[in-house]
Amino acid sequence: MSDSWVEATLGDTCLSIKRGKAPKYVDDGYLVFNQKCVRDENRIDISPARRTDSSRPIPEHAQLQVGDVLINSTGRGTLGRAAELRELPEPATADSHVTIVRPDPQHFSLGFAGLVLSARKADLESLQTGSTNQTELSASSIAAVPIALPPLPVQERIVEVIGAVDDQIAALDTSVSTVRKILNKVLAEHFTTAEGTRHRVVDLCSHVVGGVWGKPAGENEVDRLALGPRIYAPGTSEFVTDGSPIRSFTTKQADTRTVREQDIILERSGGSPEQPVGRVAIAGPNLEPCVPTDFQRLMRVDPEKALPRYVFWRLRHDWVSGLTRAYSRRTTGITNLSVKDYIAREIPVPSLHEQTGIVERAEAVEALISALNAEAVGLRQIRASLLSALLDRTIDIESAELGV
Repeated sequence: MSDSWVEATLGDTCLSIKRGKAPKYVDDGYLVFNQKCVRDENRIDISPARRTDSSRPIPEHAQLQVGDVLINSTGRGTLGRAAELRELPEPATADSHVTIVRPDPQHFSLGFAGLVLSARKADLESLQTGSTNQTELSASSIAAVPIALPPLPVQERIVEVIGAVDDQIAALDTSVSTVRKILNKVLAEHFTTAEGTRHRVVDLCSHVVGGVWGKPAGENEVDRLALGPRIYAPGTSEFVTDGSPIRSFTTKQADTRTVREQDIILERSGGSPEQPVGRVAIAGPNLEPCVPTDFQRLMRVDPEKALPRYVFWRLRHDWVSGLTRAYSRRTTGITNLSVKDYIAREIPVPSLHEQTGIVERAEAVEALISALNAEAVGLRQIRASLLSALLDRTIDIESAELGV
């Protein structure tokens, strides 16, 4: 059965391949999927969707159906990402930055087109045209993409096998979310009832300094890795420097800003309407020489006054609870934290024994989160390899089913 694959193009096997329609945004109307809704691994996230005026006519091709595949078609980085709609809670459409691919059910079983196209992001990216900030992926280019289609029963079994792996990944992601809530609850219970001598946050620090962007590598006296917002992305306490660019600084700039173990890096600018500014990360051991950049502050807690990790968890709790919003203001699309006011506030500092206790509890829960995340990462790698092997026929579906 696996030998009877058919070589074709996407255009030959789909009912339509067209861009969505530019919306007129309103508070109430048809749901509009945009590029933020199209996620990796063939996933659709409905939360960023908006609304369009329901009185405006929507072309038939843009009236979304279960089984349609949405492909991001503008903008470097997001372009080429694809995911299939497996459910629609209400009538919906897609905006003009998204191409709607409607597979022909005579050629595709439900779910298979999304798997095929979500695995072809690099191929789709290679078809983009335009300048760096104006890249486009045309519907005609998508239609010309060659594909190999197995018989429908084989497609269905591939969808089932990958779906089983996806279910395991989703369960792990749910567990991570649950354990994060436990961590937040542990911190909230402590910090809302903690007692001790009150100190200004800044007075607990021996050194506080703003970041600096520097110059291109090699153009100044000292080169260092320049930290950016990606250090907060994993959501864990300690950060890594992976992906940080090399920048050049004066010796004085580097001497006062090179990160040491247990330094706290506070986010000064960033955030969004949904996410407050003020994220924190703490430096672990054996980091490559690095410095914070303009949108950050380096805070070096004096261990004679408080445990650096205790102050870190306090600041993290304050961000999670939304306290940083009271010290921030939004200008030109960016939220800025008033660091001076934020660290001038007083917090209670309990005994060393109590500080140690909450740090140990928080880091035990965080270790569980890290273990679950690592397992999910491993499963995602297995999923990608398995899907690739099934689609290029390196392995057949019967062999794959034995391993799931």
